[in-house]
Amino acid sequence: ICEGVCQADAIDFNQTPERREIDVAAIILSPGLEPYDPKLNPEYRYGEFANVVTSMDYERLLCATGPYQGEVLRPSDRKHPHKIAWIQCVGSRDASCGRDYCSSVCCMYATKEAFIAREHDSSIEPTIFYIDMRAFGKNFDEYITRAEAHRVRLVRAMVSRIFEDPVSGDLELRYVDSEGTRQRETFEMV
Repeated sequence: ICEGVCQADAIDFNQTPERREIDVAAIILSPGLEPYDPKLNPEYRYGEFANVVTSMDYERLLCATGPYQGEVLRPSDRKHPHKIAWIQCVGSRDASCGRDYCSSVCCMYATKEAFIAREHDSSIEPTIFYIDMRAFGKNFDEYITRAEAHRVRLVRAMVSRIFEDPVSGDLELRYVDSEGTRQRETFEMV
């Protein structure tokens, strides 16, 4: 059936394996890793609190073809959030979930999202909570410096738990900062 409907005539059941040598300039290895399931960290309440989203969810919200046509809105009430937090190292650098390594992409991914959030709406106050800022590529440190100059706030801290105000839908993050001080801070979206 496949052979009959393939318009490109790409199916040939009579092919046999062959070995070829090909000169190439680069090889890309794509292991097909699966995204981390944030529900494995119940303290962050993903799937329970509407305003807790993953980076992939947030990318979709920012997309011009997304549910809000690229406008930055909270999923719970479609209001413009002014304080947004990104929590880094969820599902990486954590031996308890079998991933004691750095994913090496999240810091830059979150920085880009926070930067773009400010470009979409200059009243947004983005905060990135991180363990160690890992800028793995050429000029990535400069990009982080530009983001800070663009009022993206970086906080070296471990977020321990998120609580939701049932009336407003705002989210209280509890964390320990780099000085070892316990902190509480409210955000409209995480």
